[in-house]
Amino acid sequence: MKEDTPEIHQFSVSLSTLDGPKNETIGRVRIQYFSNHERAIRGIKYGGLCLLLAAGFILIPLLHFILVPLTALASPFVGVLFSRQKSVLVGGIGDCPVCSKGFLITKSIIPFPVTQTCKSCSGRVRVDFKV
Repeated sequence: MKEDTPEIHQFSVSLSTLDGPKNETIGRVRIQYFSNHERAIRGIKYGGLCLLLAAGFILIPLLHFILVPLTALASPFVGVLFSRQKSVLVGGIGDCPVCSKGFLITKSIIPFPVTQTCKSCSGRVRVDFKV
């Protein structure tokens, strides 16, 4: 496998309702795993983005007294946060357990279960690994 190619795996998940009667359907998610090199690059990229943001905040009168120091101090923490992230939920599909229409699982952080909202019926859906 090429070094630059992201490692993405597919998994089956269960989609269940959080409100009302307990219904459950099956869906599929894609999870991207990062190598140590990719994690370091992501940490540097997002930490540097915070520093650029801090530089941009210099141009905002009065607010720059608060925003520049906050974003400058936050940049190492953001960098470490992103460099420690080993994987991310890229997305997925399934059927909404509330309205049975197509349900699009959006990108989010990994710790399962993930709670998302159906765009069709506004029902809250719990996405968890299939047991």
